Amino acid sequence: IQRNQEKLMEEYAEIAIYIPEVNKWDYAIPENYTNYQDGFLFPDFETYRGAPIFDFTGIDPIDAVLYIRWDVPWHVLAEHEAEKYLCFDRHGRKYTVTIQKSHGVKENPSYFRFLPKVKKYVPCRTKEATHG
Repeated sequence: IQRNQEKLMEEYAEIAIYIPEVNKWDYAIPENYTNYQDGFLFPDFETYRGAPIFDFTGIDPIDAVLYIRWDVPWHVLAEHEAEKYLCFDRHGRKYTVTIQKSHGVKENPSYFRFLPKVKKYVPCRTKEATHG
């Protein structure tokens, strides 16, 4: 299994993208998340191969939506890495996206920029009561 993981990571290492943890939500796709409670975000999809995960459209040199191939497990990450994803775009290019730990930062400014863009969960009972 380890050799297969290493081979997959080598295959996707051609284009590496490094994002500081404090900026990670700037590249997330709001339509893919729901705010279930104040600030509790959950993705609307399971982390399956082909789910759109990052939006770099209009950002040189990438200019693409990236789709997940593999969410690298925590035990494979280096000490300075918070998250790592192997992704691809619609043109077949392969990317390694690494979210780098931001030491000493208590609040994530990109999260607070992202939060207002996400739809809020409304329970069915509340919908029925308001439309009832």
